[in-house]
Amino acid sequence: MPKIGRPRATVGPNGKAALSARSLKDGVYGVAVRDRSKRHNFRLAGRGVNRSTGPASTGSTTWCVRLVKGLYRFGSDARRVPGRLRVS
Repeated sequence: MPKIGRPRATVGPNGKAALSARSLKDGVYGVAVRDRSKRHNFRLAGRGVNRSTGPASTGSTTWCVRLVKGLYRFGSDARRVPGRLRVS
């Protein structure tokens, strides 16, 4: 399961997305995602990862992902996935 901590991701009703970490070490993580919007989704994309919630669904889930060295992007597709997560 998760190697170090459990990053938390959220997307609010207005489409604003957030991730509790901006940098992590490479490894396996359980990302706790809370989607509170019926119009927007949360996406995490990068090397070996491209996960998202559905734009019409709300609720919480946990993704088990392997993060490797590099840059990952996160956010809502409606806002062009603006956030960045650096994995070293």
